[in-house]
Amino acid sequence: MHPYELNTNDPLSERLQPYLSTHPVLGAVLRHPLVYSVPYHPMMAGLLNAQLAQKELRLSEAVSCGDWSLTILLHERPWRAQAIAQYASAMDDASYWRVVAWAYTDSENVNENFELWGEILNADRPARDLMMTSAEREVLAGLPEQIKVFRGDVRKVATDYSWTIERDVAVWFAKRTARLEKRSRSLVLEGLVAKQHVIAYKASRNESELIVAPHHVAISQTCAVA
Repeated sequence: MHPYELNTNDPLSERLQPYLSTHPVLGAVLRHPLVYSVPYHPMMAGLLNAQLAQKELRLSEAVSCGDWSLTILLHERPWRAQAIAQYASAMDDASYWRVVAWAYTDSENVNENFELWGEILNADRPARDLMMTSAEREVLAGLPEQIKVFRGDVRKVATDYSWTIERDVAVWFAKRTARLEKRSRSLVLEGLVAKQHVIAYKASRNESELIVAPHHVAISQTCAVA
C-alpha cells in the first residue's frame, strides 16, 4: 500500500491519540505538533499515521543536518514557538533570528503563546537585527525616535507584539478580527513607541509591521472602526 493511501481499518497511532479533542463546532479534531486534522474522522487514521511517520523522518534528517528553517517548518503553526524554544540551544545566532523572524510573521496565534514568544523575541543573543533584511533595517533607521503605531483588534488591550505604522493596515486587521471572532465591534489602537524598544520592522507581507512588546506602547486613543 502507498504510505498515503487511505486505510479505514488502521487505528490511530497511540502517539497521536493524546492530541485528540472535541471542538464545540467541528467535533473531533486532531492537533499534534506535526500532524493536524480539523475535523478528524477515524477513517483518516491510516493516512495520519503515515503522515506522522514521514514527518518524523524528515524532522530527524533536518535536525541532523542543522536545517533549522525546515525543522521549524515541519511543525504545525500553533506549535512553532515551542519548537523554536526546543531547538534554540542548537542554533547559531544568525539561524535563530532568521527562523524567529519568518515564524513570527507566519504565526496566527501569538496571543496564545504570548509569554513564550516574549522569551523568544527577547532572547539574550547577539545579531537580532538579522530578523530584518537590509531594506527593512534601512526603513527602521529612517523612522523617528518616537514612532506612531496602530493596531487593529476587537479588544482595547493588545494581546501580542504586532503593530503597524500604517493606519489602513490596522483598519483591515480590525475588520478581519471582528469577522473571524464574530464580533460586532472592531477597534484601532493608536499610540507612540520609542524606537529603542522596537524589536524589528517587517515588510514581508506589505503590513509595515513593527514588532514591539505592548507595554512599551503608550496608547493615545482607541477608535471604533465603521
